Amino acid sequence: MRVLVFLSLLALLMGVFIITLIETEPGYVLIAIAGYTIESSFWFASAVLVLVLFICYVLLRLLRKLALSHDSFKLWLEFRGSKRSTRLVNDGIINWIEGNWEKSRNFFLKSAKHSETPLLNYLMAARASYKLGENERVFEYLQAAEKSDGNAGIAIELTQAEMRLEAEQYEQALATLVRARRNAARHPYVLELLCKAYLGVRDWNSLLKLVEEVKKYNIFSPKKLMEIEQSIYLGVLQLRLDSGDPIEELSGRWKKIPINIRAEIPLIHQYAILLINNSAYVLAEDLLFSTLREKWDTSLVKLVSFIEEGDVKRRFKILKEWLPEKENDGDLLFCLGKLANNLDLFDEARDFFLKSLSINPSPEVYMELGNLSALLGDSEESLGYFRRGAKIGEKINRKLALL
Repeated sequence: MRVLVFLSLLALLMGVFIITLIETEPGYVLIAIAGYTIESSFWFASAVLVLVLFICYVLLRLLRKLALSHDSFKLWLEFRGSKRSTRLVNDGIINWIEGNWEKSRNFFLKSAKHSETPLLNYLMAARASYKLGENERVFEYLQAAEKSDGNAGIAIELTQAEMRLEAEQYEQALATLVRARRNAARHPYVLELLCKAYLGVRDWNSLLKLVEEVKKYNIFSPKKLMEIEQSIYLGVLQLRLDSGDPIEELSGRWKKIPINIRAEIPLIHQYAILLINNSAYVLAEDLLFSTLREKWDTSLVKLVSFIEEGDVKRRFKILKEWLPEKENDGDLLFCLGKLANNLDLFDEARDFFLKSLSINPSPEVYMELGNLSALLGDSEESLGYFRRGAKIGEKINRKLALL
C-alpha cells in the first residue's frame, strides 16, 4: 500500500515537472525539405513522433495477425482435405473388398489430390479399372502413379505383372518381371512372381535355375517349393517325351531326379499317369507296385486299374494280398472290382464294387456297376445305377463350383 502511494506521488510530481518544463521551455523544431518548412515546438513534435511510432506498431501487429490467420486457414483447409481424403480411401477399400470396382476406382481417384500417398490411390484405381476391363484407363492410372512418385518403378511393374498373371497373360507378365529384375535383382516378390510366370509359359530350364536362387531367400514354404520342383521335373520329362525321346529313356531320366523329390507321392502319381497315357504300362506297373510296397497310397492303387495291358492276373493277385489289412480301402476294392471284371469274374467284381460303394459312393463305382448290370442283362438295375451315379456327379460339380 505504501509503495502504491509513493509511486502515485512520484507520477504526480513528474507530471507537474513535465508540464512546467513545457510551459517554460517549449523548445523549437524546424524541418526544411524540398522548399517547404515545418515549424513546431519540441514537445509537440515529440508527441507526433510517439503517435506515429505507436500507429506503426499497431499496424505491424495487425499484419502479423492477418498472416498467422491466413496460415491457420490454409492449414485448416489442408487438414480438412486430408481428412476427407482418408475417408474416401476407406470407402475405396471397402468397395474393393465388396467387388464394387467402379465405385472403388472413383473413390481412389477423388482422394488422390489430397492424399499423402497418391501412388497407392492410382495403383488401386488401375487395379479396379483392370477388373472392369478398362485397359486404356489402366495404362493412364499407372502413368499417373509413376508421375506421383518417380522412385516407385518396381511397385508399378509388380502391379502390372500381378494383373497379367491373374489374366493368365504369362508371356506379357514375364516380360514385365524380367525388366523389373534388372532394377531389383534380389527382390523377393519379383522372384516369386517370376516363378509363377515361368510355370505359366512352361519354361522348365529357366525355372529350375531360378528355384536354386529362390531357395536362398526362403520365399516359399518347403511344401510349396517341393510342389514347384515336382512340376519342373515332370515338365522336363514331358518336354523330352514331346521332343521325340523314346519312352524307355524316361526311366533313366526319372532316376536322375533328386531322390528326396522323386520319393514324393504327388510326383510319382503324375509320372505314372504320364507313363500310362503313353502306353508304357510295364514301367507304370513297376513304379506303382514298388512304391506301394514302401508307402501305401490309395491314389496310386487306383491308377493300377488303368493299366490296360500286361498280366492282369498278376496285378489282381498282388492287390488281393493287401486286402486283409486294407479291407476298408474303397479305392483298393474299386481297383480289384475292375480287374476281376477284366478277368470275367463278374460275381466277384460285383462284390468288390458294392463293398467299395458302401465306403466311398463315387460316380465311378456306380458307372462300373451300371456297366456290369447291363452286361449281365439287368437293364433296369443298370439304369438305376447310372441315375444314382449321375446325381452324385451333379452334387460334386455343384460343390466344386462353390469353391
